[in-house]
Amino acid sequence: HEFRTKQLNIFTIDDSKRWISADAVKNHLLPFTIEKEDFEGKRPQCALSFDLSVIDDFSCVGYTFFNQPTKQFLVYLDYYLPEDTLKGHTNEELYRGWVEGGYLKLTKGSAIDYRQIANDILQRAAWLDIRRCGYDANKSAELRNTLDNSKELHGRLEPFRQSNGGYNIPMEIFERM
Repeated sequence: HEFRTKQLNIFTIDDSKRWISADAVKNHLLPFTIEKEDFEGKRPQCALSFDLSVIDDFSCVGYTFFNQPTKQFLVYLDYYLPEDTLKGHTNEELYRGWVEGGYLKLTKGSAIDYRQIANDILQRAAWLDIRRCGYDANKSAELRNTLDNSKELHGRLEPFRQSNGGYNIPMEIFERM
């Protein structure tokens, strides 16, 4: 199962090891965008996170908001993939559909363009109140330095270890929800 998913890029489901069902996820999905106009002139607080790739994987930037009246966390994700990686990819047709639907952003060239990701983040940071930014330190030096040198995010970046220890307590809390 793991070999097919990670090495061959063939998505499989092993029901004996399923942690969260697809139905449980679908039941919690809400339509949500983060366009400036959606917030009626307010500067909403959020947390930022990112996990970066280089060539043949997705990079992801997450914006997490807490809706006080409903006591819900709302998460908006931007996914990035190098344009050259898409050409001839096993999932090219699927990924092109995601691009057309606005779910995936392509960066120019054969590697992730961290400047494009930084520009997207900083454009939003001009009208969002980003309180903190957690990130996977792996492959992050260029983007981390760019963001930390900006007036919007200076001093707000914190590395997060993607390990069992890093996820243990948050996942226990999540499972109790």
